[in-house]
Amino acid sequence: MSIESLRYLDFTQQSDLWSFGVTMWEIFSLAEIPYIGQRLSSSFLSDLESGARLERPANASEEMYELMRECWITNPKDRITVHDAKRRLEGIVATAAASGAPSEPINYKQVEFMVTKEETVTA
Repeated sequence: MSIESLRYLDFTQQSDLWSFGVTMWEIFSLAEIPYIGQRLSSSFLSDLESGARLERPANASEEMYELMRECWITNPKDRITVHDAKRRLEGIVATAAASGAPSEPINYKQVEFMVTKEETVTA
């Protein structure tokens, strides 16, 4: 949840964008738990307000991580808009598709709790 949702119970389209950024992080981290080990506390909120963010997942490009970070800008008015996020995501996907990405197969054995047998997916 966004800072304003946690602190003030303020839920808007901009707070949804924060959650969208976290959802993208979960996808590119292959279902890791965000903020694992963190408890909702005033120090955690202060850290978020001071700019602490989730690190770039290994499977996310710099461009994709930058989009995530634009969803996590502290001030909701300064966050990327839904329209711009959609446009940027479409551009990232189009560029990846044109380049033939992913160039390496994804090994889902890393996500053992989700997959019962080793599977390799190729593009």
